[in-house]
Amino acid sequence: MGDLNLVAGKEPDMTYINQIKDVMDETIDESLPTFDSLNPSRHIDYMFCSRGMEYSNGQVLKEVYADHLPITCEFKV
Repeated sequence: MGDLNLVAGKEPDMTYINQIKDVMDETIDESLPTFDSLNPSRHIDYMFCSRGMEYSNGQVLKEVYADHLPITCEFKV
């Protein structure tokens, strides 16, 4: 997992794309906006994990800590 910010005009690094999955696809409503935190109107934040990991209970928190709303998920270890 990590913060995958991308500079405008730069292509994303697709090296690991076949090894990861988007947690929000299955646990969080992808239409929920995460930016900006004071007036959320855009969904631009994602959470990825290895394909073999199990997860559940993903959500967008409605608490302001920064310019993006936090997203959480529980992982089985």
